[in-house]
Formats: sequence, C-alpha cells, structure tokens
Amino acid sequence: MSRLSFPALARFYLPLALSGLLMTLQQPVVTAAISRTAGARESLAAYGLALSIAVFLESPIQMLLATGAALARDRPSFRLLQRFTAVTGATLAGVVALLAFTPLGQGLFLHVLKAPQPVATQALLALRILLPWPMVVAWRRFYQGVLIRRGQTRAVGYGTAGRLTVIAIAAFSMVYLANWPGAAAGTGALLVGALVEALFVTGWLQLAGKRPDATLAGFEPLTLSRLGRFYWPLALTSVLTVLSWPLTNAGLGRAAAPAQSLATWPVVLSMLWLFTTPLQMLQQMTIALVVDRSSLRTVRCFALGLGGAASGLLALSAFTPLLEFLLLRVLAVPAEITGFIVPAVGLLVSLPFLTAAQGFYQGLLISRKRTGEVRTAMGANLLTLIGVLAAGIQQGTVPGSLLAASAMTAGLLTEASLLWWKASQLSFPMKSSRTR
Repeated sequence: MSRLSFPALARFYLPLALSGLLMTLQQPVVTAAISRTAGARESLAAYGLALSIAVFLESPIQMLLATGAALARDRPSFRLLQRFTAVTGATLAGVVALLAFTPLGQGLFLHVLKAPQPVATQALLALRILLPWPMVVAWRRFYQGVLIRRGQTRAVGYGTAGRLTVIAIAAFSMVYLANWPGAAAGTGALLVGALVEALFVTGWLQLAGKRPDATLAGFEPLTLSRLGRFYWPLALTSVLTVLSWPLTNAGLGRAAAPAQSLATWPVVLSMLWLFTTPLQMLQQMTIALVVDRSSLRTVRCFALGLGGAASGLLALSAFTPLLEFLLLRVLAVPAEITGFIVPAVGLLVSLPFLTAAQGFYQGLLISRKRTGEVRTAMGANLLTLIGVLAAGIQQGTVPGSLLAASAMTAGLLTEASLLWWKASQLSFPMKSSRTR
C-alpha cells in the first residue's frame, strides 16, 4: 500500500474520525441521564470523581491502540500482544479493586479529594462498578489497533456508533427502569457500552478481518523485552497527558477571575474537542500506512492539510460573530462568561493544526519504534504548560481561561516542534516491498 491517493486516505480515515467524534458525545449523553435523577448535583459530582480515578488508572493502556497498529504484524506477535493486553488490564483492574473494596477508596474520596460524605459514598459505589473497566478498555483498544493495521477502519467506526447507542439505552434504562443512583447508572452505562464495543471489534476481527501470516520474513521477532521497551514509554506518555488536565484546572483556580474561568473552561474545551478529537486518529493512520517516501509525503500532506483546514474553521467561528451567536442563542451560555470564552477560543485556533502535526509525527516515530522520543516530547509539553501557568499566576492579572489557553498552545507547540525535529532524522526507503 505504498501508492496512496487522497480518496483512499479519506476512505481509511473517515471511519476513524467518526469514531473520535462519537466518543465526544458519550459524556453529554450520560450527563443528561444523571441530571434526571434525584440529587442530580451530588450524583454528577460523584460520577465525575469516580470517572476521573478510572481514567487515570486507564491511562497506561490507552496506547494499546497504537501498539496493536504498530506491532501486530504476524501471528506470534499478535498472540504475545494478546497476553500482554490481558495481563496489563487485569493488573490495573486489581488496582481499582484495591481502591474500591478497601478503606483506601473512602480515604481517597473523603480526605484527599475532599468530597462530602454523600458524594463520596456514591463515588465509591460507582468505582466498584468500574472494576472490570481497565480489562475491557485494554482489550477493546488492542483489537481496534489490530483492525486499523489490517485496514478494517469501518469496524472501528461501527463499533463506536454501537457503543454510543448502547450507552444511551443503558443510562436511561438504569435511571428510569432500575432506579439506580445517578453515579452508578452513569458508570454502569459506560461499562456496558465499552463491553459491547469490545465484543463487536473482537467478533469482526475473527469473522471479517484479514488473518495474520504465520510469520513475516525480514522482521525481528517480537519478544516480551522488546515489547516492554516499545510500550512503557508510550504508557508514560499517556499518564503525562492525563496529568496535564488537573494541572490546568489547578491553574484556573489560582489565576485571576477564578470563578468565571472555571465556569468558562468546560465550554471552551467542548468547542475545541469538536475540532481536535477526530484529528487524534491521524496517529494510527500514519502508523498503518506510511511505509516509504511516497506514502510519507501523501499522508503528511493529508494530515497537515486536514489540521490546517480544521484550524481555519475554528478561526472562522472565533473571529466572527458566529461564536457569540452559538454561545448565546444555541448553547444559552450566560452572557457574563461569554466575554471570557470568545478570547480563549481565539487563542486556541492553532490547536487543531498542532494536534494533526502531533498525531502525524508521533505516528512516524512509533512506527519506527522511537517511543522514548514520543515520551520526551510529551514531557516537554507538560513542563512548558506548567511554566506558562506558573508565570501567569505569578503575574496575577491574566484571567485563568486565557492563561490556560496560552499554556495549552505553548505546550503543544513545544511538543509538536520536538516531534518534527526527531521525525526529520528518520529515513524511509524509496519504495517498500512490505504488504499490509
């Protein structure tokens, strides 16, 4: 697959982009269901706390998607990755059990996170429901990666669409028919949806996916030690990414106008995610398709062009009356915080392009097993973000929403620049004899 056309790239990529977009809808759906329960405020708080713990514990397995796309090239490597996925998911599930079924969890919610007793009680129940979450997510992401490597991207899009449908049905059924507490219904719906999606992609691979070759000549056999050297830098990259979220929130609360900034930031992120989430799948597309210089040029043009177009659309909304119209007339955002949202979105217009560049250059490095450099670039992103936040807080007059937007932009610019520099040192053959 070294000769690629833009229509072929679009057919490969669009199901992945749709999958990314649909994933952004699951939280509004669950929130809508929880909001219809008695004590919705406490339930939403408990759901948010339990999910934040689950997402943090899940972070080391998020890169199984890229790992499956990069390394599952023959039957022995596929089997080794299966075992690695199962052991990693079970280990993290054991950590969830340690928190959920011992006094550690109660202490975490009450004394570390300072949640009120009713919220902590609901959050603990919600976390117990999420016990199998790491195993289900690990399996789902690995099989998605294998499907992407084999060109079966439609299955990924179909699976996510089915997952969203199941989450919606499960959440409202648990609330209205089973009368579950709100936080438990929310996490239960997420778990059922993820399980259905995991079963779907597994079944698709077994029934419709291309079977892996017994072995591939010319490739170094995958061993557990080589897998560890490849994977653990990626796992740390995911952990650092997740850590950036609470650090940004801490900056919002310590900068100028903290109340307005904390209210503003979720709206800003929801606008940004519409433009950036589909672009994150460019990493997997790059891993799967770039095999020589010809495919490198074509995929780079597609990825960076798509990122530039997305930044242009975001700029069109940010620098015209369209954004204010959407905020006031469609989303009914209070007028007093609209003045904070519009300039923050304006500072973030380069984020879609930088996200596309990040995904493309990460994909190049991952495909060549340079995962330590991916981790280093993410570390530079995090240090830059912390530095900008600290400087703005010390200065004392920049509103938190503007400070956070500036810090995110500076951090991602630093990361993308380092990734580009490292990727520019890679060499690719003029023409590849590899088949995918």
